[in-house]
Amino acid sequence: MTNDRYNAPLTREEQTLIYKKVGDREIDLIFLPPTKQVFDRAPVYLIIPGGGWRSASAEAMVGFSKKSSDALRERGWATVSVAYRYVSRDEVCLDDIISDCMDAGRYLAHFADELGIDPHRIVTSGHSAGGHLALMLAYAPHRAFVSDSPFDALADEFTVVATAPLSAPTILYNDEAAYYPDGFPFLDVFPAGLSEREFAAVRHRDGPFDYITPASVPTLLVCGTHDDLVFAENSTRFYEKCRTVGAPCQVLYSYFGGHCFEPMVQGRDSFVNFAQVQDHLIEFVQKFEA
Repeated sequence: MTNDRYNAPLTREEQTLIYKKVGDREIDLIFLPPTKQVFDRAPVYLIIPGGGWRSASAEAMVGFSKKSSDALRERGWATVSVAYRYVSRDEVCLDDIISDCMDAGRYLAHFADELGIDPHRIVTSGHSAGGHLALMLAYAPHRAFVSDSPFDALADEFTVVATAPLSAPTILYNDEAAYYPDGFPFLDVFPAGLSEREFAAVRHRDGPFDYITPASVPTLLVCGTHDDLVFAENSTRFYEKCRTVGAPCQVLYSYFGGHCFEPMVQGRDSFVNFAQVQDHLIEFVQKFEA
């Protein structure tokens, strides 16, 4: 079944689905069902690719997360990898990109019966820009981001119960240059033509740091101490604010690790390395099976 705004799933098998159409642009997600039936409705491991909000391959994210995805699917989880519009190709701003990812969640809620999933038991993860988006799905009010949405934000609500972002930008203010190399490099993801005051407000609205409260969901932040693209201070500052307000949060450092936890110091292996990061993700996510 199709309509002019999205494609409906026809089976519960592995498939690529168009969850949103904006004009001629089709935005997809990959649905991977559990490989072992454990739950009446499968919890969802929702993963979001990075790429500086300038590219977003759901297929590449499946490969990037293969170890954790395979292990969780064997435990009865479904994996969903989400693409979204991006700045360079689609001439959209960060509000639109966040709205796309919110709509992926709404799509899962809308078609939960068809897919055999529990839309109120979602754990998000993502790398780099995808980590930022994973945090926004977990922390920000979903109904605040409805750009070009084909869904009813009230009727198609979903619930993120935990999040585990990797190498995530968390502070999007351009006066926070200490947390990014050469200042904040992604200013063009915000809407153009705003006054200085409006621009400042948007930077706060689109960043997860300002949404931290004592009621925030359990969070595992993972970052490389030698990441020269998104500084580890992003995760450290986020963790410190969570700790201050009493929100459940932990941070896992990949010592000597870079943006993808690769070794960055000659003669020193990264610890934890990428494979070990995946092991930690598996351990963290499976805590939310019930």
